[in-house]
Amino acid sequence: MILLMTGAPLYAVIGAVGIVFGIILEGVDIFPLFAMRIYGLMVAYSLVAVPLFIFMANLLQRSGIIEELFDAVFQWSGKIRGSLALATVLTGVILAAMIGVVGASVITLGLLALPAMLQKNYNRHLAVGTVCAAGSLGILIPPSIMPIFYSAATQVSVIDLFAGSILPGVLLCLVFCLYIIIMTLINQENAPCITEEEQIKGFWKKAALGKSLIPPIIIIACVLGSILAGVASPTEAAGVGAFAVIVLLALRKKLTFNIISASLYSTISATGMALWITFASTCFVGVYAMGDGHEFANQLVSALPGGKWGALIFCQVLYIFLGMFIDWIGICLLIVPIFSPILVGLGFDPIWVGIVFMLNMQMSFLTPPFGYALFFVKGVAPSSMEMKDIILGALPFLLLQALVLVLCSVFPDIVMVLPNLLG
Repeated sequence: MILLMTGAPLYAVIGAVGIVFGIILEGVDIFPLFAMRIYGLMVAYSLVAVPLFIFMANLLQRSGIIEELFDAVFQWSGKIRGSLALATVLTGVILAAMIGVVGASVITLGLLALPAMLQKNYNRHLAVGTVCAAGSLGILIPPSIMPIFYSAATQVSVIDLFAGSILPGVLLCLVFCLYIIIMTLINQENAPCITEEEQIKGFWKKAALGKSLIPPIIIIACVLGSILAGVASPTEAAGVGAFAVIVLLALRKKLTFNIISASLYSTISATGMALWITFASTCFVGVYAMGDGHEFANQLVSALPGGKWGALIFCQVLYIFLGMFIDWIGICLLIVPIFSPILVGLGFDPIWVGIVFMLNMQMSFLTPPFGYALFFVKGVAPSSMEMKDIILGALPFLLLQALVLVLCSVFPDIVMVLPNLLG
């Protein structure tokens, strides 16, 4: 934590601490252990899905498919007050089911929906909060890359994690929409209606907009459908999805060299950073275990009041605190291997533990001072939009995320019904 305050990259801090304390404990004999742990990750088949999903997200962000989808959802929302905000949330859900990468979702919605809402004189806090919240759905609704990293850290089935995250994601969408509707009822000036000039007239003209749903349906069917049907593993489905996006871009005559090269560059950058954190984290956790850190953590959690629920609350508070300062990949690979087995040992279902963790990490994208969604929106928002406006707009949605986290904790069937159906 001290080194992170210097502004050093997360992977460098984790790796340096792991190496230094590894040498203190074992001397130079620690390096073969590091090599074995890193090699185990380098040949982990499930992690191949990460660059493929990121590549697919980068292609979609540049394809024009998302813009057409947002326009269709906006028109279908009609004259419902707050229709732009509702369309943003619904588009965020579909984006999450296609992309699974928060950065791409938030930036895309920030470029599409935020200017439109501000132009229509929406309450600036409601507008910016909606974009942050809708974009953050990409980390939870499958195919997200978070379950892949969680599976690598805990060996819980990726398919079960995907299935378990669907209903919490839908619940979040409903809660966000309900909040927007309530805010418009409290004060109609928060979200003005669509004007007659903006509304497309005629049933068939609106129905014709349905063609914009075809590409997302194809992509979702290729990725999520093939996974849940048991036809493909998550890694295979990521490859199929990336190929489907390439074919769609070719059919739309948008498969240009510039789009491919820019997407590849962004993919390599994001994947490289994620893997450096992954390699550094596995070395750190290895040294932590060597120093009896797991035993210390087990004794600490076991001594907490409240039994297993006290342990769960402690872990959630710890995750929330760390999420304010550390990237979710670092938390997943550093903290989860330590505390997740303890919670499972206390009697909690491993799938449920994973989904609760992911709900918590979704909150970290909206948690100041370093919530990633806040900075993504700041990067695409008008210069007049200050950081305090973005934080104030995100706070109500952060509380709604906390509400859903509590509901999924108190009523675990919300998480477990689909994994149980899959058997």
